[in-house]
Amino acid sequence: MQNVYSYIRWSTDRQDQGNSLARQTEAIKRFCEHHKCSVVEELTDAGISSFRGKNYHQGKLGEVVQRALSGNIPKGSILLFESADRMSRMNLGNATQLFMDILASGLHIGICDSLSIYTKESLNIGSFIPLLVEMERAHGESKRKRGFTQSVWKKKLEQQKQGMAVTGKCPQWLRIEEGKFIPIPEQVEIITDLFKSTLTTGVAEATRAINEKYGKDYKIHQTQYLLKNRKLIGEHTQRLTNEDGVKEDGETFQDAYPSVIDPGLFYEVQEKLKSRKPWSGRFEKTHSNFLTGLLECRYCYSSVRFMRKGVKEYYYCTASLTHKCSRPGTQSVRAETLRRAFLNLDQFTKVREFLSASADESMALERQITILKSSLSPKIARKATLQKKLIEADEATTEVFVDAIKQLNTEIASLEAKITTLEDERSNALQFAGAQIHIDQIEWLVASDEPDAIAQRQKLNRELKKLFKHIRIDFKNKILYFKPNKEGFYPDFWLAFDSKSIEPVLEH
Repeated sequence: MQNVYSYIRWSTDRQDQGNSLARQTEAIKRFCEHHKCSVVEELTDAGISSFRGKNYHQGKLGEVVQRALSGNIPKGSILLFESADRMSRMNLGNATQLFMDILASGLHIGICDSLSIYTKESLNIGSFIPLLVEMERAHGESKRKRGFTQSVWKKKLEQQKQGMAVTGKCPQWLRIEEGKFIPIPEQVEIITDLFKSTLTTGVAEATRAINEKYGKDYKIHQTQYLLKNRKLIGEHTQRLTNEDGVKEDGETFQDAYPSVIDPGLFYEVQEKLKSRKPWSGRFEKTHSNFLTGLLECRYCYSSVRFMRKGVKEYYYCTASLTHKCSRPGTQSVRAETLRRAFLNLDQFTKVREFLSASADESMALERQITILKSSLSPKIARKATLQKKLIEADEATTEVFVDAIKQLNTEIASLEAKITTLEDERSNALQFAGAQIHIDQIEWLVASDEPDAIAQRQKLNRELKKLFKHIRIDFKNKILYFKPNKEGFYPDFWLAFDSKSIEPVLEH
């Protein structure tokens, strides 16, 4: 008799209160009676959506697949779903990949509503096509509901512009009274004081002053968030998530909240923040974060921030610091752990291949520069000859020589500009290939405060930004996911912190 691991899922709390659990439980019972098998473990993802694979990346579904891969679940056990949409509502490509990943783990897949069992050995086109149709239908239905939800919120925001509070949530400096947003004077005073202080001092100093004056415990990242929060001047921008799970800005609504900061003061502070020197203070001295501008959270796609706590350094998901990450709790990893994994010689093979390719690119730039200079030299010589002839020219030929020299000046200026651009690109490229990096060089590159090491880290950061669109951190499973910047240049791949393996993956 085969072991059955039943999987039950619903997306919202309202379904929890309805008959979703009872319906799925009854379908599982009928399946087991038909195939004469029994459930050995029940797996439930309550209130977890599968539209972007959250149930797989963060829920019980992903956990049971990992258990099967590690051998903790016998091969040939059935992972049972009421229907295909309980497993996934992702787009067809990602849903199919998930289906294949489950089979590859050694599990069989059972679908209650068709009484079907899918195995890696028995899968065929006749049985697979109806499942593909069901997967596509499930995704289309979720997409339609998502569009309806967004249109409802758009109507609510229009109501909010009229002064009505359409949600129980509101910014910390507002409260809701009789269905309207009302500013909290004490909070507005603190925030206004913060803005005014920031005009004359740095954010860190302004934060300390506010904490001392008002007995608060604001962290720098909190005051930085406040200083850029456009809700203070009444704006609200929709944050939408596309089918790939990437968050994007939607429509911006004016007057969605009461404006509590004078717009002139707000924009003056924004200009002041932009004008201040980056990498200021202690961080500038070492520029330890050679991954700046590259890291994103694997769960919510928010930026990842480099921060110090005493002598220790960490990478944090910025959204998790304000409890807005899709995974509960603060998401962080020791900076040293991440950097060692990234630069470990056993694992660095593929990254070094990128850098080696970059060295090849540098050589290609050198060849282009040589070709352009070879074109430039005869033009300069030709211009010198024409200038000599112009001195001796008669009135009839002077204009011809002048026009020819003007044309050459244009061509020479264009070539010189191209050469300068290419030389800048070449000078910014890393000059070491991956094969030349040794352990002592890695220690020096990561930790040294020598000017040469700092410069090399800055070069490495610039080069990595050319090579990768982003590097996402799975904080829970300690995995880095690399997305190349150039299509077709190299496939996506992942790198585990505590493993020597690097495998190509498809980005979900």
